Amino acid sequence: PDATPQGLTTGVSTDLRVVTELMVADSLTLDSVDLYRVTSTGDSVELLSPLRDNGDLTNGDEIQADGNYTTIVEGMFIVAPQTLYLRALATATSVTGTTHTSWSVIAELPVRYPPTEGLVNVALSYQDSIETRWQDAIDASEDLEATRDALLSWLDGQDHVVDAYLAPDRGSLWAVYNNGFEAGVLLADPADGPLYGTSGGAGIADAPVRPHRDPATTAPLMSVGVPARPVSGNDDRNLGDPDEVDSNLALVYSPFATWLEGLGGTDPASTVATLFDDAHCPSFGVDYLRDAEATVDALRDLYRYGAVSIFTHSAQLAGGELALLTGEEVDYERCLAHSWDLFDSHPSMCIVRTDGRSVFAVKAGFVAKYNHRFPNSIIQIAACDVSANNIWPLAFMESGVGYLTTFDGSVTVDFANEASLAFWSNLLENGDRSGAAYEASPQVDPGHRHAAFTATGNPMLFYGQELQNGGFELGTLAAWDVAGDGRVISRLDDQLPIDGNAMGIISTGLGYTLNTGEINQVVCVPATATQLSFHYNFFSEEFLEWCGSGYQDYFQVSVINGVGTETVIFYIEVDNMCDSVYPANIQFDQGPLGDDNGVYYTGWRQLGLDLTPWAGQTVTLRFAAGDIGDSIFDSAILIDAISIE
Repeated sequence: PDATPQGLTTGVSTDLRVVTELMVADSLTLDSVDLYRVTSTGDSVELLSPLRDNGDLTNGDEIQADGNYTTIVEGMFIVAPQTLYLRALATATSVTGTTHTSWSVIAELPVRYPPTEGLVNVALSYQDSIETRWQDAIDASEDLEATRDALLSWLDGQDHVVDAYLAPDRGSLWAVYNNGFEAGVLLADPADGPLYGTSGGAGIADAPVRPHRDPATTAPLMSVGVPARPVSGNDDRNLGDPDEVDSNLALVYSPFATWLEGLGGTDPASTVATLFDDAHCPSFGVDYLRDAEATVDALRDLYRYGAVSIFTHSAQLAGGELALLTGEEVDYERCLAHSWDLFDSHPSMCIVRTDGRSVFAVKAGFVAKYNHRFPNSIIQIAACDVSANNIWPLAFMESGVGYLTTFDGSVTVDFANEASLAFWSNLLENGDRSGAAYEASPQVDPGHRHAAFTATGNPMLFYGQELQNGGFELGTLAAWDVAGDGRVISRLDDQLPIDGNAMGIISTGLGYTLNTGEINQVVCVPATATQLSFHYNFFSEEFLEWCGSGYQDYFQVSVINGVGTETVIFYIEVDNMCDSVYPANIQFDQGPLGDDNGVYYTGWRQLGLDLTPWAGQTVTLRFAAGDIGDSIFDSAILIDAISIE
């Protein structure tokens, strides 16, 4: 089961929403699904609540009969910190009358003291004091190694600090507080020149200055040649060519763009974004996030992207961990928003001070926690030490990343930019596969500590020219941009996907979502293409009561060309379907009870729409649901098997 929020705070009454996905064999009749509190070994302690798939928001369920069973456990109140354990029990009966039961895996629910604003402010003030003292030492040409030790001694004696330490490379100073909260300060030595992080002084055993190496002597951290595919979820999904990236969405992430521009040049990320924007067949949808736009939440959604380019600082922590800095500045309210990742015995986030700002930073565990299924992505990270050990590479590769390029040591900004830009240029302009693009890029930083540009994964990856994830078999909306209510589900009532295990759904605002929904994708229409083919299935509360009225929910498909001109190539509204719909065994949440005739649906319909006017062009295909006249009675459109033929 998945819980929202991710844990409970002591002394605070909390309504806990819990959802679990369940598939029931056709030969069984489901009798009940119940949520239990259990011991750490799974033994039942108490029944908490039934879980229902009824589309009723009073028990937290957004869509009826979609296979997600939900409950809200109201007023949970726990006094002492602890870990609660939750488990779902499904009971079903076979045609012969035999009862079958199945327990879910055990979910942990942490209970913690609430983080206080005072503690966050104390941590921020300590960071400010350390950074000021460090800059004073630089300005006075003091012994920086002695300054590091003096700052460590000072921090270790401050109130609320449970532990203080210098990172293994001595490039950052850390305080650990009593709830697991970690706050560090980068201690950059200006003598090293601009770096994507920091490095300690000469003679540090954990950060040796290596001799200049020939690129041929560098080796990947992990074996290559084995195609990386998503390891979670249903292994029977048809994921296509194992050498093709399954999403042509690109994220370019630059939290320190202004700082990079201040070094006397341009933000290298903007150059990468331009490469993606200018690419044609394959073509890309591009999200370029700079400075404060480069938030924590953007890194929660990495799984949508087949191309990820990151230029940022990193910070070493104890135990070989490394954090990548975001552009999101720290304040107490944001700390509360990220509390279940910041305040924990094993936090997946921390805060780091650099250049006068305290920002959030994420560890490898954060990526693994929120990004379960990458679309065979190619990822490039310009930051120090990312591949110094296997922690970050494994987090990516085990979640379905296809190829990762980054750096194994403290790297200069100039070299990291040169290598990263060459890699993307080789891929996008020269048409190289991932391994060839890497091999043709600079391999070793000629200055500083001679960090190597490393590569891990499948060297044969390429970006395709066809529409991506048109059957939604990745189990996510990877490759699609989403506005409003767009999701992937495995069933709706008795309506199953046309092919495979998943289908898309857009709506006029189901469940907690009040906005109308759309999905869109930038595609290269082949010169020989003639039509856009797909299936749709229209569900609505406006059948039959509002047929012939001014209330007309609609579904439309449009093509947006390279200069932004949108052409609607298919449009259908409620009145066009009223004579051929069927009653559904589900209800939607927004219609007042008793005031409508329930939900009706069209059944699956196949369309082939003319694409010849756009043959050979890069366009955006847009599938949208909308309201006319009201936003009370909801409609939802299932979409599947989208292809260009």
